[in-house]
Amino acid sequence: MIQLFSLKKNSHFKIAMNKGQKWVTKSFVLIVCPLSEIEILKDNNERIGFGIVASKKVGNAVCRNKAKRRLREIIRTHLPAFGKQGYLYLFIARKEILTYEFAELPKDLKWSLGRIPHP
Repeated sequence: MIQLFSLKKNSHFKIAMNKGQKWVTKSFVLIVCPLSEIEILKDNNERIGFGIVASKKVGNAVCRNKAKRRLREIIRTHLPAFGKQGYLYLFIARKEILTYEFAELPKDLKWSLGRIPHP
């Protein structure tokens, strides 16, 4: 099974946002960046990295946590199957994720992963 790891440092999030390819869905924004772009993470080419961002635009703390929980679950269940090793997937929650049907989120993930060409 492919291992997942999450981003922790703000500098890694910023590099991914600046150097990654972006695709927007109704519920989240997906940014894909090769791990080789982030110097300190170069050795993780057999793993898939992910990061989750939920800003105050999403809502108060309860809403932000709900958005992150929803994203974390679709990442846990679907990203190992559809993601590519050696890449970082950054998910930025949008306000619509709170009212979006949970069953539709994996469809959005598959659709957005299919649209972004991996270099």
